[in-house]
Amino acid sequence: MTRFYRFLALLLMAALLFSVGSAESFSLPQNTRIIEAEAFRDCVGFEGQLVIPAGVTTLGDYAFAGCAGLTGLPVIPETVTSIGAHAFDGCAGLSGTLYISPDVDVDETAFANCPHLTVTRESGVKVAVVGDASDPTGDDFNGSVWRAVHAFCEERGLNHFYFSIDYSEDEENPDMGEVLEALENGFDTVIGVGFMVDGSLAGIAENYPDVRFVLLDEQADAPANNTYYISARNDQSGFLAGYAAVKMGYRRLGFMGGIQLPAVEEYGQGFVQGVNAAAIELGIADDVSVAYTYTGVFWPDDDVMRKAYAWYGSGVEAIFACGGGLCQSVAQAARAMNGKMIGVDADQAYLMNAGGVITSAMKNLNSAALYAMNRILNDEWESMGGKNMSLGIISSDPGPNGVGLSASTVYNASFTQADYQALVGRLYRNELSLDAALRISVDDLEPENTVSSAAELQALGNIWTGTVRVRSTDNEPVDLAESVTLAGELRVEAQGNFSSLRILPGGSLTLTDGAKIGSYSVFDPANPIGNQIAQVWLEGGALDASRGEIAEWSTLYVRGGTYSLPEDHGFYLIGGAMNESMLRGFLANPDMDEVFIQQDITLTEDLSIAVPIQVMDGAILTVANGCTVTLLPGGSLNETDGQVNVEPGGQVIREE
Repeated sequence: MTRFYRFLALLLMAALLFSVGSAESFSLPQNTRIIEAEAFRDCVGFEGQLVIPAGVTTLGDYAFAGCAGLTGLPVIPETVTSIGAHAFDGCAGLSGTLYISPDVDVDETAFANCPHLTVTRESGVKVAVVGDASDPTGDDFNGSVWRAVHAFCEERGLNHFYFSIDYSEDEENPDMGEVLEALENGFDTVIGVGFMVDGSLAGIAENYPDVRFVLLDEQADAPANNTYYISARNDQSGFLAGYAAVKMGYRRLGFMGGIQLPAVEEYGQGFVQGVNAAAIELGIADDVSVAYTYTGVFWPDDDVMRKAYAWYGSGVEAIFACGGGLCQSVAQAARAMNGKMIGVDADQAYLMNAGGVITSAMKNLNSAALYAMNRILNDEWESMGGKNMSLGIISSDPGPNGVGLSASTVYNASFTQADYQALVGRLYRNELSLDAALRISVDDLEPENTVSSAAELQALGNIWTGTVRVRSTDNEPVDLAESVTLAGELRVEAQGNFSSLRILPGGSLTLTDGAKIGSYSVFDPANPIGNQIAQVWLEGGALDASRGEIAEWSTLYVRGGTYSLPEDHGFYLIGGAMNESMLRGFLANPDMDEVFIQQDITLTEDLSIAVPIQVMDGAILTVANGCTVTLLPGGSLNETDGQVNVEPGGQVIREE
């Protein structure tokens, strides 16, 4: 070292010692540009954090070598372009992770013998996580991916940010302003979360050929060279859930898939094979079954709920609800029937009270994002771009895998967390097969009951699920004298005879959400009598159909009791009047289609009629002296083997 630079070093040291002594941190003078070789070698007065000012470009060989008093992380500005050999050699007090730009020329010995310091070269990657939620702090896929990528980038000193695509106004032409601005501002790695976002990003990828697009939860037939698609091994995820359910002690399981697409089929096939594998291991294959169906919808649906009610009512203990919002319908049925549910994609424990969702077959998009980021930082993009990847169990440790069970899984003595970890290990080592021959029963369970007497009806219990067909014999009604909840479909069917379900005093029929009742008459052209009649008959009990449905063209005959109906209906409502008060009440009901007079009634006041009235066999309607019956448009007064008696002084007037 020349005398001049040695003298400069002494002056700098003196200035430092004079200004800060042994403070916790200190800075070099602001006008410093080059710190020459050995400038502060073996300095003993430096203690605390070293702050090198902006403007310094070069740290010479051995510049701070042997400065054992330096602690923490040195602050090295972006202006530094070169760090020489052994520049910080032996600075044993330095600690933490130091990120250095890839543009800086760093000698491999610059930080030798610094045992507590980790030096990482920044990749220069700028990461944009793109989702469809404005706030990435939720428990959905947007939140889980963002939290994982944020922690990953923080640890490595990578620039990263969350951007959203707004689909609220137009799903076909969403607002992508945030994303486009990010791409124009140098974000070179984009992670898309979910199929809608993936589709939008794929649509602009060709405009940004130098940007890496990692698209999660999707596959493409012909990926562009700058796109990398990662989907989950849904079959493995389903396998884990099915295996766990049997090990937990469940023997009658169900799979309700949404629209029959490959991803849903993979979940279902894996689920069945997981159930099968556990049942074989336990030696109970003959005792285990899976009810299996595709519902055709990815949203809450009354038919889905009815079917779930039916399955639970037939003994299914837990249903795997696989596909969008249909899980809400299954969960509603499970709550009412004290059944269990298995969630899909994410942890869906929130759908039911604690323990109601026994587990969830998850695809870990957060793990998929980290898998891609690690490969990118390892300079593997050339082998990634233009490819599809299906990520499943890639480790015996559940953590980094692309699929898994939820943290809320209800472990018990027969299936513990240790058992789950062992199961993952067995799949990783290919000790369990996903294509084994099935030994369990798999059917589309559709429970159905046909009853023709009150005793058979009573045997169904107080909750009716599936399809219940009422076919009475000898023209005698089937009577209901108990309180019943309908969670499926009730069909009163006339096939060759009169058929009815009659709700008696003390009896009640309450429809759950989505339940359905209807009467179905049969017309036989060979029968000169004509239609066979089917009715639901309210004889003094209670019918609450407000939450359900009454099939169009059905007949509801009311002769007493109370009832509430759906707001919209197309069925035929008949009132059976037994006295003047009932007659007037029926005529005041705007839903009434027709009134039958069943017993003798003598009018005491004027009456207006806007619907057909039938005076039935053996009954007499008397229009007393001084009373007027006015037939409004749509109204009529007909004798059906009964009689209308107009006394002198009474009159019947038809309004045109």
